[in-house]
Amino acid sequence: MAALPRIPHEARVIFYYGIRSLPRPYSLIGAELNDHFGFAVYDLVETANAYFRQKLHELLERI
Repeated sequence: MAALPRIPHEARVIFYYGIRSLPRPYSLIGAELNDHFGFAVYDLVETANAYFRQKLHELLERI
């Protein structure tokens, strides 16, 4: 069996709303996501959150 090449990797816990219970460098907060990933992750998540918040409120208004 051939050995697979080793690829460096890291793991982080995301505390999206900013209250960190693990110190850096083991964690990220939402405001750091864009810099960490190099694109507008935070903005995309907030867009999805707004959509589902609206849908949830629409459902709650019907009950």
